[in-house]
Amino acid sequence: LSIDGIVTDPAGEPVGKVEIQVRTTGQARRTLRKVSSGEDGRFVAAGLPEEPLTLLFDAPQGHVSAVREELEPPLRDLEIELRETARVCGRVLDEETRVARGTWVRAVPNDAGPIGEYARWVQVKTYEIDPETGQFCLDDVFPSETVELSASAAGYQTVVQETPVTPGEEAGPVELTLKRGVALEGTVVTRDGLPVPEATVRGRRTAMVYTDRFGEFRITGLSPGMNRVIADHPDYAMREREVMLPLGVEDDFRIELGRGGSIEGTVTRSNGEPVEGVPIAAVGRAQRTDADGRYRFDAVPEGELTVTREARDRYDNFERRSVEVIEDETARADFTLGALLEGQVLRNGVPVPNVTVVLAIPHDPTEVAGGSYTVQRTFSDVGGNYRLPGVRAGWATVTLERGREEVVRMVEIPPGE
Repeated sequence: LSIDGIVTDPAGEPVGKVEIQVRTTGQARRTLRKVSSGEDGRFVAAGLPEEPLTLLFDAPQGHVSAVREELEPPLRDLEIELRETARVCGRVLDEETRVARGTWVRAVPNDAGPIGEYARWVQVKTYEIDPETGQFCLDDVFPSETVELSASAAGYQTVVQETPVTPGEEAGPVELTLKRGVALEGTVVTRDGLPVPEATVRGRRTAMVYTDRFGEFRITGLSPGMNRVIADHPDYAMREREVMLPLGVEDDFRIELGRGGSIEGTVTRSNGEPVEGVPIAAVGRAQRTDADGRYRFDAVPEGELTVTREARDRYDNFERRSVEVIEDETARADFTLGALLEGQVLRNGVPVPNVTVVLAIPHDPTEVAGGSYTVQRTFSDVGGNYRLPGVRAGWATVTLERGREEVVRMVEIPPGE
């Protein structure tokens, strides 16, 4: 099936060179097609399934990007009107009326509708601040009744101010004043109390600093009140700590880093053959399996974490395994490609697409409650079909999720390939 239409501006003039993405709805949000509008503003997206779809319109400069949801092909002469963007100008100085080095200003609309999920289409940021006057201008700002302007620089608290922005007009001038932030001095040490030099330390919105040879650091630009501080080092597991600022005169702030645990595993086919080049992701890091199908993550923080086997070749779904990481121990998450559990999601005999299918297989089949599980997730396709590789025969729990609907069933997985 197909969707065709025309993209115009508020005056009814055609808008060309609009990049249009056709995506499925639901959590999967797979991109099915990418097309562009011509000089006459017209576009056609063909070869589409008979299901609700989402269209993203990545507009050229001077126009506001847009999204249209729940469009069911076939559709003819769909009319999309793109609003004009706006401009916001102003001045940003510190309390001593000076321009702070490295100052940046960002504009984020408070009411962007569905397009707000796609940050790069609604946020505008600039480092182009006049070094003498602090003057700035943000072009292509998403119009909204209130747009949040934020400014920051190293050593300063982030300042936020709201202003209304009208399409095709210039808002401002906006005056932003940066205030010096609170400083935090502390030490990064091992569990044995030894200093950790060359560790990175940062707050949520501060620049990253390094500890010296005594493990000591100083961060500036933190806000008074509760702050989160993150310390990391290649030889240790990352650690986060919350701290109330400013510290008392007698208070001593220390972050202890442990070696953490490790996560390792293999990716093989059902016959035991290793699979090279499969993407594996965990703890914000990613790598590909080697020639032996192996992967390993070291210096992993303690706790329950998720390991994801990303899509590759015909295994276009993905798998997620939950593992418990313990200090100085290695957790395993092995993946098997080739043995597939296939099924279909129906409602009154009609296939249901874009359903999240969650399969929980107990590590010990004799333990009904309180045991550990291997958890895998995937989504049903247009025909309601789903595939989960590497499952074991035996009982398991399957959960189907779609919007606010949820169905949980205990199932028996048959043996076989």
